[in-house]
Amino acid sequence: MGILEIRNDWLRDREMRQNDSDSDYTDNEEEEYKEVVKQQKEEEEDENEEMDMEEIKKHFLSFGGFEEEKEMLLPIKIGGKLINRVKMDVEEEVEDDGEVEEKMDMKLKIEENEKELGKASLPNLTNLDDQQLKELYTKLVEEAKIKISTNAELIIADPNENISKFRILLKMAFGEDLTPLIREDIQKLSTATLSEVFVNILPGYKIHTLTEVEKGQKMKKETKRLASFEQLLLQYYVKYLKFCEKTANKLFSTKIDQNNLSFSAQFGILCGKCLCLLLEKCSHFNYASNIISCLARLSLCKCKNLLDSICSAFSTMFADDCSLQISLNGVKAISKLVEKKKAYVPAQLISTLLFLNIKEIDRDGTEAKRLKKEKLIKKKQVANKKRRKLDKQIGKLENELLEAIESKTFSTKLQISTQIMHNVFLIYFKILKRMPQTELLSPVLQGLSKFVHLISIDFYDDLMQHLGRLVEQKQLKVTETLNCIHTASHIFTGEGQATIEVDLQKFYKALYNVMPNICFQPEEELKNQVLLLIESIQLLLIKRRKSVSIKKAASFIKRLALIIVGINLIDENCAAGLLLILRRIFLIFPSLKPMIGNGQNKEEEEDFIVDNGQYRPDCSDPDYSNSVGTSIKGELELILKNQNTQLVKMLVLHLLNGLNLTGKYKLDVKWASMEPSELFNKTIKNDDKKNKNERRKLKKDFFEKLENFAKKIK
Repeated sequence: MGILEIRNDWLRDREMRQNDSDSDYTDNEEEEYKEVVKQQKEEEEDENEEMDMEEIKKHFLSFGGFEEEKEMLLPIKIGGKLINRVKMDVEEEVEDDGEVEEKMDMKLKIEENEKELGKASLPNLTNLDDQQLKELYTKLVEEAKIKISTNAELIIADPNENISKFRILLKMAFGEDLTPLIREDIQKLSTATLSEVFVNILPGYKIHTLTEVEKGQKMKKETKRLASFEQLLLQYYVKYLKFCEKTANKLFSTKIDQNNLSFSAQFGILCGKCLCLLLEKCSHFNYASNIISCLARLSLCKCKNLLDSICSAFSTMFADDCSLQISLNGVKAISKLVEKKKAYVPAQLISTLLFLNIKEIDRDGTEAKRLKKEKLIKKKQVANKKRRKLDKQIGKLENELLEAIESKTFSTKLQISTQIMHNVFLIYFKILKRMPQTELLSPVLQGLSKFVHLISIDFYDDLMQHLGRLVEQKQLKVTETLNCIHTASHIFTGEGQATIEVDLQKFYKALYNVMPNICFQPEEELKNQVLLLIESIQLLLIKRRKSVSIKKAASFIKRLALIIVGINLIDENCAAGLLLILRRIFLIFPSLKPMIGNGQNKEEEEDFIVDNGQYRPDCSDPDYSNSVGTSIKGELELILKNQNTQLVKMLVLHLLNGLNLTGKYKLDVKWASMEPSELFNKTIKNDDKKNKNERRKLKKDFFEKLENFAKKIK
């Protein structure tokens, strides 16, 4: 049997073994990639070779390259060239053929017995005691860890040369050829390792999947090598994603609770977290939309740990997305889930929409009209048939270039952001109409409050009706009530003022009644609540000052002064912001300055309107609390008694001295022109370096007095 026949038989046997393997769908791609690399190296060696075959033979002859038994024969002339002939030893040739045959036989035996040797290497665990099992477990785990880390390092160091190492890691993740003693632990470790490897080597662009026509086209060596590597990498990536999705979907069929420690549950959670990592780090890469859809479905499982990871991944994706295309896919996935499950979705998933970076949308379609108009102008400018043909070719090239670099113009982003917000508001309105869970109300109202300036006019009527019904419900939390009021006030003071006929009295009453509750909220929620309160007062009192009565303004002034006393003990930034908004109300309603009670302007105090009736702090309607004629001097002096920052002292003294524009207690231009909401982005320095323990003691004493007072009233 000749060498050629042996080689053909060996290749046929090898193909048979490859077809019998479970994970062989990438073998052909690997062989093609290796052949391309090998061919490229051979061509490079041929190009760099400066001597032809004649010079090489002479070189070997001069330096003893040939053996003495090989005699030189007379040269022959073919095609005008002299060809040297060498007399070869027949016995040596036969011996060489025999050696080659022996080597090929050895390779065949090794290849045929690879699988059997792999199975035989698995240890028999039936006859081992606990101590032996423990020692064997430690040994096998260490060996597997070394194998995983070695292959992972090789791939990261040189992905082009070591792309085939992915097969080893994938087999270990699938649990193939692993003893049951370590299979579960090694599956977890290899799956987590693969996610980190993909994060490190995936390119910063999407890989184009080659068609059959493109595969048959001629390419440069480097291009062909890169294309082969990319297609192989993409196939391994798809295989890994399918495995993670299949494993994570088992969570729906497994009864998971806090005490569930089964391997299927833990492994499913791990695969879900691996998908979260890929979405956070590689949202630009292929199949990101598929990962989003999978994670959106997984958010419905009962595992809180996985839900936190999914929501964190979505929040990061929305916050870091610059092109907005992946954000659109994420919002659509959440919208489909809300529609399918009839709004029975986790509240945390809806809260991720708050991280969207949308500042502007195309409300009336002006940008789309402008683009359409530009296209019509370009068509009219085309003069003749040749010019049209040339412009068509140029336009085709420009479009291909834009698609290649994925450049997103302002108009394109504006259109995408419009689609995103349309889907976001659809999600919010579906939840408001069905209201399946009270937990969903808070993120929905927060989203409406944040994106209220982007709401279309078509939604105003329905939205105001829903908000009006919500603020009248007593079971709402403080933050939810403030979000309702802020959204409604923003709509009515904006474009909706001329199109909506709604009585805002219910929103004034709701804001007036919710203000005292802010003092008793957790510290982590106080900043957001005070910010909503300040913005709502600016919209309802200051911007609509012409439609606000003196009685209503006086009631809000009195209640603001009362809550500042309590808030000053918790957060001085919040207290300073409320003092600034209190100053603005006095400037808008100068007739209420006698409420300060400093006695400097007696003529104003004599002309001041005094209500017929006693002050009613428990009244729920600001128009009937009889606050006109009361004084806030006691509240301001009580604030001064506490250890305050320099800014709070300056604002209180400025108010107590009648808001003077000149003199000792005038307010600096820096603070007078600052918006109250800007204080929350600054750090107020305390010049007195107050003692935190004393402040905590004052705070504790204050709340104890309030509790005792409340018990006496009961």
